[in-house]
Amino acid sequence: MDILKSKSSGAEQYIDKTIDQILKTNIHNYKETTMLHGVEYSNFENMVKAMNYYPLTNQIDHFAYYSMVQRTPYINPLIDYRLINLHLCIPPEYSLRNNIVHQAVSQVDQELASIPHPATNVSLTASWLTQYIGYLSSWAYREYILTNGSKNDAGWTYDIGDLLRNSETVNQLLTNTADIQQLGIVDEDELIECYNNHRSGEDHAKAIEIIVTLLSMNVDFAALSTGDNEITQNT
Repeated sequence: MDILKSKSSGAEQYIDKTIDQILKTNIHNYKETTMLHGVEYSNFENMVKAMNYYPLTNQIDHFAYYSMVQRTPYINPLIDYRLINLHLCIPPEYSLRNNIVHQAVSQVDQELASIPHPATNVSLTASWLTQYIGYLSSWAYREYILTNGSKNDAGWTYDIGDLLRNSETVNQLLTNTADIQQLGIVDEDELIECYNNHRSGEDHAKAIEIIVTLLSMNVDFAALSTGDNEITQNT
């Protein structure tokens, strides 16, 4: 049996709770605020809008940002309260399946908007569906045709699967029984089996990367699931 075959909920096999159960446990609606995993938002709508960049550690490029500030003065001009306030003020009907930047460019300069975008290879005036298909097609072309299916051909990438297999730090995290048990959502035996299978050559990089991230955060998730307003960190 493939121990990492996704459950109907979409969770990895070593997670002993469904996605619905995890969300219901960690989303709390109060009189004037909404809390997700211990992070407070002004309301549910703003939580959905801002959870990708607030808190800052939710950003996919946060670790690149964190590494940069260790070496040189670095400012991200997009982390500006005026832009964030603008984003939160945009009505949902303009956010769903619409790109307001594309719309603005189309109104200001039709000739510029007609130029195919490099990420989609279609113009900014194309429909949402056309742009989405163009994005997927362009991604597949870059990933599998330009590099012949090997990401290492790009010269600057690394194999996350090999990194997880050979990293002593990862090994220490995934063999720390106390921390794994403290997460409260992981079947320890299946996690270890998953890790061992990956080290033996199977590809479970995505599943292992998720749990390594959680274990590296040094946060008491059991405390967060109680709905308390304070985040309790391990000492």
